[in-house]
Amino acid sequence: MKITPFLVSKLFICWLAVIYVLLTVLLHNTSEEYKSFYRFGPHKDLKILGICIDTDLKYFGVVAYSFINSIFRATLHNYLTPWMINNVQDEAKSKKHLSYYNVFEVTTVSVVYTWTDWLIYMNVLLTQIDMMIIEVSGDLIMSYITTYYYLISPIKQKKDFL
Repeated sequence: MKITPFLVSKLFICWLAVIYVLLTVLLHNTSEEYKSFYRFGPHKDLKILGICIDTDLKYFGVVAYSFINSIFRATLHNYLTPWMINNVQDEAKSKKHLSYYNVFEVTTVSVVYTWTDWLIYMNVLLTQIDMMIIEVSGDLIMSYITTYYYLISPIKQKKDFL
């Protein structure tokens, strides 16, 4: 059997199904204290970085931030990181066309953003399930846009060339 990205993707789907079934079973058999994670919307127990998210306005602010930030995170993972790997870290590629200043800027932004995002991301994700759904939605949307761009870009370039 040949291992392909499509086979690995199917394995991930199976693994995710197992995880979600187990989470559902565990949630059904847990105490009310732990079920608070599975709430939606603002409430007095929703605290992010020590800030109580108990009004619709605060909740909308967190939702907007999470959605926009997940788009930035997906852009980093789907665009900047591959660019660094393919253009900077690939020893076979010439670096003559690269501005060292720009490369170090991208490196610095990537590292600082990653750690800042990690801090806020962990605090947001560990509050309640709707935050995870928002993060995943933003990430998926940007990943689809980026993937579409990568799929259609070579076709467009070929047409422009002709």
